[in-house]
Amino acid sequence: MHGISKHFRPRVVAAWMRHRATATATAVAPAKRRLSLAATSLSSSKDDNGHAHGHAHGHMHGHMHGHMHDEPQCSFVGPDGKPVCATNTVETLRRSCPAGTTSVPLPEHEPMETIESRHPPVMDVDPATVSQGLRLNNAGQCPFLKEVGHQIKDKPVVQAALQSRHPESGKLFKAVIDDALLTVLKQLRQQKRYREFLYFKRSVGQHPEVVHTLHPGHNQFLPPGSDTILPQGVTSQPHANASTVAGVSSSSSAGHAAAVDEHEHRSVKQDRVVVNWCSNDYLNMAHHPSVIEAMQRALVEQGAGAGGTRNISGSNVVHVELENELASLCDTEAALIFNSCYTANLGVMEALSSTLKGETVIISDQENHASLVQGIRNTRLPKKIFRHNDLDHLEQILKDTPRDTNKVVVFESVYSMSGTMAPVSAILDLCEEYGALSVIDEVHAVGLYGEQGAGILDMIGQRGRADIVTGTLGKAFGVSGGFVASKRHVIDVIRSTAPSFIFTTSMSPVVAAGALASVRHVRQQGEDRAVMMVTCSRIKQRMIDAHLPLMSTQTHIMPLLVGEGSLCKRLSDELLALGIYVQPINYPSVPKGEELLRFTAGPKHTEKHIAHLISCLSDVFSRHGLLTTQTTNPKLDAVAASASATQ
Repeated sequence: MHGISKHFRPRVVAAWMRHRATATATAVAPAKRRLSLAATSLSSSKDDNGHAHGHAHGHMHGHMHGHMHDEPQCSFVGPDGKPVCATNTVETLRRSCPAGTTSVPLPEHEPMETIESRHPPVMDVDPATVSQGLRLNNAGQCPFLKEVGHQIKDKPVVQAALQSRHPESGKLFKAVIDDALLTVLKQLRQQKRYREFLYFKRSVGQHPEVVHTLHPGHNQFLPPGSDTILPQGVTSQPHANASTVAGVSSSSSAGHAAAVDEHEHRSVKQDRVVVNWCSNDYLNMAHHPSVIEAMQRALVEQGAGAGGTRNISGSNVVHVELENELASLCDTEAALIFNSCYTANLGVMEALSSTLKGETVIISDQENHASLVQGIRNTRLPKKIFRHNDLDHLEQILKDTPRDTNKVVVFESVYSMSGTMAPVSAILDLCEEYGALSVIDEVHAVGLYGEQGAGILDMIGQRGRADIVTGTLGKAFGVSGGFVASKRHVIDVIRSTAPSFIFTTSMSPVVAAGALASVRHVRQQGEDRAVMMVTCSRIKQRMIDAHLPLMSTQTHIMPLLVGEGSLCKRLSDELLALGIYVQPINYPSVPKGEELLRFTAGPKHTEKHIAHLISCLSDVFSRHGLLTTQTTNPKLDAVAASASATQ
């Protein structure tokens, strides 16, 4: 059955009518306060089985791609508007505290208004809001608040000034906040969770070779006056012919990598060419002539920006053309574009939350992406987590959920970290049998699978069957943005109710024109994706033959298990020294113990690139005792058995 099930449709329509009746009264409320798309931190809420969202029979739900469930979510933000750390908001802390309890003695303040009446889910880091948080008995669950509390206790002068309402107490408190922020950053570094940016310059026609830019001025997060640093032993290769990268021999890799010491660094100021093995621009469409030409033409004819939100002067003809093309691609009645698929996923959940309410439960795959997890949190609806791709567990949850309860099943078609593929058809069968709304994220599949490149639904011949499809324009299509495709009335609800769509400047017509050209090309020309799939199959087989710890062979995503965070970073550094760029994937993007290197390939990776990759990987993984012949890991047994069966 295509579209929304008969069991579900009447309630969607009824909920939409109720929403329309109150829309005028409620529409102005969000405009009176600062809106934010950051975490609303429902991590302390429980599902019907008493599990925190993100936990199901001992398994974590997703990572940052879901594994941000390991910790409560923080919604404090610094002066730059960015979240301070991943833990509970004052709002969530307050809800879960017994009245009148405190954790750090602070001066009495006027009675707090409800957080809902004053603030969005994200709180500014200032003395007033931090004081509110510190007065809660479970403030210690937040690393930031805990650190602030410790610093106040360790500084009697500050504590005395605060208690006496000294005129300078605000300045003192702000100094404490700054110290706490710096301490949190230090802790992230110590835990190997600090995010480091590497900077590259991509040149049209050179993919997958990129220039690794090492000039000190490019890294805004290094201390002032310091040089850009690389691990000792990483030699700087001048920007020259890329063949010098692919030509590095395996014999030289041991000499390079053995010298790498993550505790000793030296300055490097030269650019060098490396081969990118982790890009999401799977088909190199960002460099395709038709895309570049379309964007140049739109820039000259219409200028750079959209000029407003979609509701206020920002709707453009090219937006409508792109949405019609995407609806056709997905075989749905309508589509809606967003500035990213992260906000598209938030928008879907925002719309469901604002219209369904009442008796509704969200049923989510354990490995769902962070955008889906965050969107589900934002709904404040009950949620249940099923083990990754476990149909029996999903069906049991559906059976146990009352028939008259709205059920929404949320899953991905291709999972970005594990590289696994969902049993899409079987999940849709269960959704239809139990009257559940199906929401499928095709981000890592759209553009790559199926006759038209519409994703896994296209590959299995079931375009249009899922109730709601989300996808991206920034991976296989090589541009930027996200989209939702569904029935016309569902898209209308999202368009009319989702803050992540309503309260933001619309997509630049330049970007939309490029995305439209890319989608049309990919639909008509399947040669590049066919070449990419053949290349990925060849690499996966060689990884298995070399006894590398490949975690999955189902899709184009090729994750190699490392299993320890600092080692994963070290391996990435060693490979970079050999001209191979692959980003380490550590906690919280994946669970602790499942740290990995995630490889992707495209149609432009040559046999020479592949041979160099496998040679270097074999040497580096062997030296660290990570080959499957050197260690045993149950997670790899099924992959090895599957590979043997296909040989």
